[in-house]
Amino acid sequence: MKKTFTIIAFAMVAALLVSLTVLSAGAAAEVSTWDGTSVSTELKTDADGAYLIQSAADMAYFAQSVNGGNNYGGKTVKLTTDIVWNEGDASSWTKTTTGLKTWTAIGNWSVQFRGTFDGQGHSLSGLYYSGSANNNGVFGCANEGMTLKNLIVVNSAFFVSSNNVGLIGVVRAGVTNIENVFVDAHMEGTNHTGIIVGSLWNDANGTLNITNAVACGKVVSGGYAGGIVGMQGTNKNVLNITDCLNLAEIKGYNYNGGIVGGFAWDTRGQTLTVTDSIALGEVADSRAGADTDGIVFGNTHQVNPTMTNVLFATDFKEPENSAEMQGPCAGVKEYTQCVGKTVAEINAMTTEELAAAGFENWGLTEEGVLPKAVAEMIGLEVIVEGGSTDDATDDTTDDTTDDTTDGATDDTTGDVTDDTTDDTTDDTTDDVELPANPAVTPDLSKASVYDGTKSTKLRSEGNNIYIDSAADLAFFADSVVNGYNYSGKTILLTVDIIWNKGDADTWTATTEGLYSWSCSAWNKFFWGTFDGQGHTISGLYQVSEKDNIGFINGVAGTSAGIKNLVLINSAFFCTRDGGTANMGGLVGVMGESARLTVDNVYVDVNCIAPKALQVGGLIGRVHNGLCTVEITNAVFAGKVEGYSAVGGFIGNVVVNNNTAGTSTAVKISDSLMIGSVQGVESVAGAVGNNENGDTLLTNVVVAGPISSEKKVAFLGGGKVDATLKNCFYAEECASLVSAVGTPEGAVAMKAAELVGKETVSGWAVLDGTYAMPASVAEMVGLVKNPDTSDFSIAPATVLAVLSVVSMVAIVLVSKKRAA
Repeated sequence: MKKTFTIIAFAMVAALLVSLTVLSAGAAAEVSTWDGTSVSTELKTDADGAYLIQSAADMAYFAQSVNGGNNYGGKTVKLTTDIVWNEGDASSWTKTTTGLKTWTAIGNWSVQFRGTFDGQGHSLSGLYYSGSANNNGVFGCANEGMTLKNLIVVNSAFFVSSNNVGLIGVVRAGVTNIENVFVDAHMEGTNHTGIIVGSLWNDANGTLNITNAVACGKVVSGGYAGGIVGMQGTNKNVLNITDCLNLAEIKGYNYNGGIVGGFAWDTRGQTLTVTDSIALGEVADSRAGADTDGIVFGNTHQVNPTMTNVLFATDFKEPENSAEMQGPCAGVKEYTQCVGKTVAEINAMTTEELAAAGFENWGLTEEGVLPKAVAEMIGLEVIVEGGSTDDATDDTTDDTTDDTTDGATDDTTGDVTDDTTDDTTDDTTDDVELPANPAVTPDLSKASVYDGTKSTKLRSEGNNIYIDSAADLAFFADSVVNGYNYSGKTILLTVDIIWNKGDADTWTATTEGLYSWSCSAWNKFFWGTFDGQGHTISGLYQVSEKDNIGFINGVAGTSAGIKNLVLINSAFFCTRDGGTANMGGLVGVMGESARLTVDNVYVDVNCIAPKALQVGGLIGRVHNGLCTVEITNAVFAGKVEGYSAVGGFIGNVVVNNNTAGTSTAVKISDSLMIGSVQGVESVAGAVGNNENGDTLLTNVVVAGPISSEKKVAFLGGGKVDATLKNCFYAEECASLVSAVGTPEGAVAMKAAELVGKETVSGWAVLDGTYAMPASVAEMVGLVKNPDTSDFSIAPATVLAVLSVVSMVAIVLVSKKRAA
């Protein structure tokens, strides 16, 4: 599981383009803040026997148990929540700051943690130490068998008047592995100080492997100051650094480097290998005229590092020499293996350019270049360019900046309001009269109307949490945005809600006077079940120049669900010019290995992202790796518009991190697509793009217009076709051709032939319009009326009420079918 956090500036050169964020103290219920005294009596375990740190009191217990002699050898410890040790801004703390709770490093020279610590993408924030205990940091000392991974440490400060300070103060014997960590902290020590490791001081010729580490903040040391490692010391130890990035400001008395500060003494058989790593932080020597600092290494003595694909910043001047720029290593003006570029040049390298230069595990984000694994963990989306092997949608970069014309369709990509005309001359749906969609007009006379206020808490009973008003819905959305994932909880909607009044079909990305909607963010995912209980939510409005947009922006965990919900008269806009939108009417993006069930939903939402990727009527992006999606009894009746990977139900099924022989599983059954879908590449009525997913469509009907070159009914692009069973499509709207070939299991029919018939067994037959899953028809109040081809909530009294409250309730009429 992953977490994001709010932003403060790094303690680094102002020219640096990358700026990430620190956890906002106490913002979310999921964050556990230490009270300064509470210590658990034990750690609970999961089904695999892993110890769980579920609170700050658990963390206090864990530190005490290690320091008391329990090394957890061969055991795994998992962090399951974000932890705040002290609230406040660590950049304002000094060694004399009072009123802060002191952090005690986990492990020391005598007792070391020797298990696996898996942060699971969670963060430790507000750690503070000021004193003289050496071997200090988050972990004091590591020894044989320790693995530290998937951890975020931010907004923390260590002021140590002794040696060996870092995320891990000192690494001793054996093999120690550090992988996928992000640290933004102030590390200050007498000697041997680094953001990730202070000192590699192996007693028994050990090995330290550091992979996918990002160092931010500031290092201050008397000597041997490094962004990744401060000092590599005695004996024939081995240090391997791969896919690491230094952004921290480094300042010391001698031997200071952005990747490694230096070696102690001359060579004693140490081996240093640096691969696919980048140094962008400023490195300075506190002595006037000194030459023992470099952007990559402070010194190498007689050790000759093995380097492959190392980039360093050329923005910084030599100490006391305004005419000469720093090189990669003190005393060495150049290494042929190191390439120097300005910070701006490096942070402008596209994902494709990085891969071409050998940085295959790196990507460009909006904040600059980063290892992909770390970018994902901290919530930054990698910008994927056209043609890249990492781009699951094969989108092109040539046609994402054209504000007027898209050569593939000759249709204006900026037109987000044209529901009636398509300029493409070969569009088979132009001027075709299609049967009207059913008029879904729920009685919203008793709906709770949002007024901009938010409740202070939600009514709950056991694992059930109730939303009784629009203010409650606002509280729910805000709590998810701030990190409370509702894991194991069921959200029960007990009332209809109007977020904004008015007609969503008239809204654009610049409409003023509307209340904005946002629920969740990248890595701040919803893990629970949202049960609408047949109620309606109307009038949601969201505009973003970033990605992950939807009713719920992101879901994760193994049991997320959305059911029994009517979501209508809403509009979401992504204004990105290229890159991903990850936009869906229900869910923007699914986190890695997430499990999501969608059952009994009616969605009429406009999802508009003309120049962005991955847009779906229900789900925008099924994210990397082993996700499972089950959609049953769903109707989509809105509008989807994107550039690439655009689908009536799902935009894109991506599998970047899957292992060989595995795939994402997508099942869509008993579902109807009667909305409109528009895009350029990988566009379809059901699933826009499928890279490796095991996709099964059963009892699926596509009867909405598709505006694209191929007008594909079920699967628009990708590498693996979908399996179709008893599926139907309107031949005026779409064709059967798909990503791989012409699949079996689907029947083409005239749109009129899909009207008034039980095409799929068990569906509700509705006069004058399309049959739909019976549970959905019942939920939205559609009944068969033998006297008319229109459908409504039958009682005349209800219709009368609707006419009276039309000024305050959103009555969604039958949409004109987009041609």
